[in-house]
Amino acid sequence: MEKTEQKPPEQVLQFLRRQREEKCFVVINRGNLFWELKGLTEVQKGQLKAWYLAWLDVTKTLVIPKQPDFI
Repeated sequence: MEKTEQKPPEQVLQFLRRQREEKCFVVINRGNLFWELKGLTEVQKGQLKAWYLAWLDVTKTLVIPKQPDFI
């Protein structure tokens, strides 16, 4: 028997996209100057990048990423 991938309902995908806009993009789109002035460590920069990339994949993984504590 062949394994079939089930696509999540469009409502779920739309919810995740809205969450990404509300919780991720408003933070990330503050710009480089904001983050430079905030004085992030290299570890924090890595956490921020990982969090952002996880949000970009949210409609594939269906997992809402945990926000780093420093945000």
